[in-house]
Formats: sequence, C-alpha cells, structure tokens
Amino acid sequence: MDIATSLQILKDNEDVKYILIDTNIKKDIVNDFIIKEGTDVDFIVCTVISGWKQEILKVLTRVTDVDPKPMCDSIIELIDNVIGGYNFKHGLIKIRITSPNDKFKIPRYHYDGSELGNKVNLLDTKYIVTIKGPGTIIFNCTSQVFEEFKQYFLTFERKGIPETRIKLEEFIKDNGELLSSNNKGCIFKVNELIHSEPNITEPRIFLSINSESEQKIFNRYIKDRVLVKLLQSNYNIDESRKLTGKIFKYLLNKYNYKLDIDKENILKFINSINKEVVRKLSL
Repeated sequence: MDIATSLQILKDNEDVKYILIDTNIKKDIVNDFIIKEGTDVDFIVCTVISGWKQEILKVLTRVTDVDPKPMCDSIIELIDNVIGGYNFKHGLIKIRITSPNDKFKIPRYHYDGSELGNKVNLLDTKYIVTIKGPGTIIFNCTSQVFEEFKQYFLTFERKGIPETRIKLEEFIKDNGELLSSNNKGCIFKVNELIHSEPNITEPRIFLSINSESEQKIFNRYIKDRVLVKLLQSNYNIDESRKLTGKIFKYLLNKYNYKLDIDKENILKFINSINKEVVRKLSL
C-alpha cells in the first residue's frame, strides 16, 4: 500500500489510527551498513534548506567505516517517495542512528503532539520507519484506553523519567496489545497513537518524516532547532518548550510572518542562542 492510499484510509476511517507500509529498501544495503560502536546521533534535516542531501551523507559517513552512499541513496529515495505521497514538495526529517544501548530498556511510551494540547489537528499524520534494528513499539488499544493513558501521562510526565516510564509501562501491560513495526514504515495520526522506542539491542537507524507546505515545514524546523539549542544551553524541558514558543513569536514579528524571506540570518540567529542571548531578548 502506498502513502497516498494510506492517508486517504486514515482520513476516511475514524477508528484507523495507523497503517504499516513496506519500505522496499534492499536487505543487503541494510545488512552491509555497519554502524560504529558508541554511535549516538540524533539530527534534523529540512528539505527547504539547500544541501540537505549532503548533510545526510556527511552524518552517515561519520557513523560507519563502509561506503555510506548506498544507504544514503536509499534514505533519500524513501524521503522523496514519502513527501511525494503527501503531495507536497518539502519535509522535515529526523534521523536517529544508535549502536546498542539501554536507554529504552524501560519503554518511553508517549503520543506525539502531547505538548500541543488541543492545538494539534487530529487529521495530522506522521511517517516513521526503522530501517535497521528493532522497530518502534506500537500500543494497540481502544479510544477509551487511550484517553485514560493521556491522563496518566500528563499526571506523571513531570515526576522524573524513571518513575514515569515504570508507571506507564504498568498501565500499558494491563490494557492493550503491543506490536512491533519491525522494518516496515508506519503512518499514523498524531495525538492518537501510543508508541515507544524499543530496547535497542542491535544497531538502529530510525527516521520520522513530516510533510506539509514549505512555510509550515520551515516553521517546524525553526521550532525544533530552537528547542535543541535551548536544551543545549541547560534550560530544562519545560523552560525550553515555553521559550521556544516565545522565540518563535519574536521571529514572526521581526520578519512580518514571512520567515522564508531570510532563512540564512534566521538560522544564524538560532545557532547563536544561549542564555545571554535569551536574556537580551527580554521575553
């Protein structure tokens, strides 16, 4: 089943929350791509920004000693196919490449869009795929159980990661069915699907893709980059989320709501963000 057909099914069927899709990436390319030990890379590329394909190749070159081009070409072809299936020209792509680790030995069950509350459009969708390694864990449950989970999630979210994960895992075990996406792509409704990273016992390559209009994609990219810079500046997650919204509004006002007119200077500003810069903005 292709992306366009899957999107139509999700739009037409309220009870369908996700669909698994074959990726058609050759197994020998996946098997031949050996990830270096100690790899832990998490990066964002935006197709609105020129040179995004070269950025993917640079990162793949860093994490392996084999020829990265076959894997790079496969990833770019997948991205182009997904964006084309959405009938848009651009996308925001997040890529995580990791060697085995125990970060998610206790799963991190969550639903995308939780920080947006009621602002998220329930027909918004997202594409994810695990190209190499263990697949994303999907929690298949009723709408009633999902609403109960949301209450648990919001209650425990700010009480510390270990306690939150343990309590949510206990809830999950008693209330639904766990599935693995394995090496299939998964397109799902944002704010409606509970999922988690797997226990990463093997080297893993994971992608998520959002596809919208050029301006919306660039806006998402700005917010994600600002959030990352704030976290790197030692703001906690709650402070970072609040400041991200304020900085984004600052940029909208400065550029008269046309953020695509000066991408270069906006990105330079984002790269300069630290506590001193935030203080001077008097947000």
